[in-house]
Amino acid sequence: MVRNLCCLLKTRGDAETPGLHIVPVAYSMAHRGVFETHLSSLRVSRVRTVAHSYFTTAPYLLLQSDLIFSTSRRFASYFAGAYRS
Repeated sequence: MVRNLCCLLKTRGDAETPGLHIVPVAYSMAHRGVFETHLSSLRVSRVRTVAHSYFTTAPYLLLQSDLIFSTSRRFASYFAGAYRS
């Protein structure tokens, strides 16, 4: 499952270095998301800068910022292909 997770960025960069992240709004404070669970197993955390309610609009925020968005590989591939310059 971890192979299917990736980060979407406006420009090439190292997504594992500390950066400012767009995260979906948590459905519940008691349940962690897939990325938070995986990152905590690696003893790594991310800087949650923007919490966004609409998951599908998050990639559009990347076009005007240096934020990082963690998502599934399939979702990222769709947007990366659509906006490749």
